[in-house]
Parts: sequence; structure tokens; C-alpha cells
Amino acid sequence: MEFNEFFQMVGPIIAIVALFVSIISFINTKNKNEMDAKTNEDKEISEYAISLLERAYKTLTDNGDHTNPPKANRLNWLTSARYICRFHKLKSSLKIPRYILICEENEEQWRHEFYKLFKNSEFNHLSYFSGTHMWNSNENIEPNSAVIITEFAQWNANYVDPIDSYDFEESISKKPNILNGQIGLKAYLDVLKNERQGKSEEQT
Repeated sequence: MEFNEFFQMVGPIIAIVALFVSIISFINTKNKNEMDAKTNEDKEISEYAISLLERAYKTLTDNGDHTNPPKANRLNWLTSARYICRFHKLKSSLKIPRYILICEENEEQWRHEFYKLFKNSEFNHLSYFSGTHMWNSNENIEPNSAVIITEFAQWNANYVDPIDSYDFEESISKKPNILNGQIGLKAYLDVLKNERQGKSEEQT
């Protein structure tokens, strides 16, 4: 078989294979570009969403000047609550797992900061929220904003706490030098161990 005849036979096959490879390459490139675009988009969204929680805290506390407790300022509470709502909306749009995680971890950090604000006993009194009554109304702090911020400050039952997967006894057994020089902590852990052993013996 002459070369020309052979080429005429395999030429179309080579062309089809080349076309197939080209299509696969195009699809892979397109998918990669789309993923890169989504990754960049999620990065920007997560960064902005996290910044909203910082704004919410600074707004409620007048840039951290009033934390014990925050001023009973209607506009501050409203604006802070709006930031929190926008944070939740943006967070729900994230698709990339690592940016969801980053967002959630920062959310827990700011949740704790808000939680500390509510430790003040002023929040136990009606007068903090009603304050100087508005005309023909007992309302001062807008109710939706009050509940939004209060809810945000509470522990999230759906949060997967990384501490739950940690076993301090196993860590100490593998690395006994963890407690080197830590006399108080070692004594504390020994007391807890003795308490557990005592309860176990009572139950048997």
C-alpha cells in the first residue's frame, strides 16, 4: 500500500481524533475559566460579607466606644441589623467550600463579640429598649432589629465545633511534654480524671 493511499485511509480518522481532542481541550479550558471566575467571585463575596459583620459591630457600638452596653440608639440598631441580614444573604450565595468555611469561621468570631455585648445587665430591663418613648408609642429600638441582633449573638446549634473532634487525653498520651511546666493545668486534669473515675465506680 502506497503512502498516499494509507494517508487517505487514516487521514479522516486523524482529523476526527484531532477534532475530538480540540473539543475536550476547549471544554476543559472553559470549565477551568468558569471555576476560576467563580472562585474569584466567591473570594470577593466572602471578604465583603465578613466586612459587613465588622461594620455591624462597629455601628452598634459606635466604633467600639460603647460596649458596656451599646447605646440604645434606634438608628444604630437598625443599621447593624441590616448589615447582618446582608451578610446572611451573601453567605448563602457562596459555592466554593473553602470560602464558605472562611465565612463561617469569621461569623463565629463576630458572634462571640456580639454575645459579650449582651452580658450587660441593662438588657434585662424594658427601659433599655423602650427608652424615651416615641410619640404615642412605647417603641424605641425597632423590634425586628432587636431580635435579628439578639439571634445573631446566640450560639449556632448547626455550627460544627472543631474542639469536638479533639481528645486531650489522646494528645497527652502521644505528646507527654505538652504538660511540661504546666503544674496548674496538670493538677486540674488530674482532679477531673479522679472525679470521672469516682463517678464510674459509683455507677458499677
